[in-house]
Amino acid sequence: MWMTLTCISALLLGCYDISKKKAVDGNAVLPTLFFSTLAAALAIAPILLLSALDPARAYAWHLAVPPQTPAAHLLILLKSILVGCSWMLS
Repeated sequence: MWMTLTCISALLLGCYDISKKKAVDGNAVLPTLFFSTLAAALAIAPILLLSALDPARAYAWHLAVPPQTPAAHLLILLKSILVGCSWMLS
């Protein structure tokens, strides 16, 4: 089972890398990164709203997103900077 999941993960990561390179081909990097991030934020927004407005239902559906500490937010910021640099350099 783990080998199957590993192969699926590798395939999806490869597709992600190819689509990232195609997205920035002939386009400015920062607007492409911005709209990619915006699309992901819009996709996750319903789960975040459900977690904030009805935590019991979110936990029952296994979709709960717990509140994060300031240290966790700092780590997310650092990862965002790393991803932005990765996009800029690719």
